[in-house]
Amino acid sequence: MERRDFLKKLGIGGAGIALSSQMAFAEKVEKAARAAGAPLGKQKFPFTYDEQALYIGENIAVTNTTNGKVRGYILRDMYYFLGIPYGADTAGKNRFMPPVKPEPWSKTFPAIWYPNCAPQVMSPTIHSGYFGRFRGFRDHENYDDISENCLGINVWTPGYNDGVKRPVLLWIHGGGWSFGNCIEHDDHNGENLAREGNIVFCSINHRLGPLGYTNLAAVGDERFAQSGNVGAMDMVLALEWIRDNIENFGGDPNNVTLAGHSGGANKICTLMTMPSAKGLFHKAVLMSGAIKYLRPKDITLKCGEYIMREAGLKAGEAGKL
Repeated sequence: MERRDFLKKLGIGGAGIALSSQMAFAEKVEKAARAAGAPLGKQKFPFTYDEQALYIGENIAVTNTTNGKVRGYILRDMYYFLGIPYGADTAGKNRFMPPVKPEPWSKTFPAIWYPNCAPQVMSPTIHSGYFGRFRGFRDHENYDDISENCLGINVWTPGYNDGVKRPVLLWIHGGGWSFGNCIEHDDHNGENLAREGNIVFCSINHRLGPLGYTNLAAVGDERFAQSGNVGAMDMVLALEWIRDNIENFGGDPNNVTLAGHSGGANKICTLMTMPSAKGLFHKAVLMSGAIKYLRPKDITLKCGEYIMREAGLKAGEAGKL
């Protein structure tokens, strides 16, 4: 009987410790959910809360952008806003063209999943971001829908519309200039950095490879004058979106840091030389990818001519691409 009583008391004591921790965390999430307008009524969170709570609904995590309202969700007390369009679909008439802002939407946009990946080579036999099912299993490489409608931004934030101006970090993915995406690895999820640093973490997709950097200026009309740089122009448009919208997500548009590795660092070096990007970011973190120069213009023009020949088109017919 003494042994049984001892174990019983030990179990109760352990439960008391666990309940205390769970209650404190639950109260924190409940406060955040109520601040977001969650329809919680008078109910209380259960004491069995396991710190993995997800809150999603029509009135949860809703804020404004220059294109209309967006709705995210709350996970582990952090706000997720995923796949917000910062640019219009790049297919059809917009292919090889400088990016344009998306059309405004009237209904609340569900910012609850990542943007489409930019078109890229997906063969496991060719050097690309995706090497097949086994490497996908090993490295948790996440490639979901692939589409030219890929100009989207993700935002993780500890709070929004709360009067706080947090530092902003924009992650630019690696993969050279031809593959990769903003969610290719689990460690590109911005939740933990946003929480631990009290920052607003963003990441983007943008055009890659031939659709982002084919210079058709010599074989097309004046519409194609900037076709060789549209993938980089996508990133500038994303920075403009941050400038115009990030305050609604708890961020400071005057304190933006770019970070990237490998090809992402290449792209940041490029942004540092682009007049159109001046003033849109203020610091940079380059990891294993600094560059001194890009392709000379004459070589990029020859690449554009080659693509036209392979497509069976003549000079002046770039519009058929």
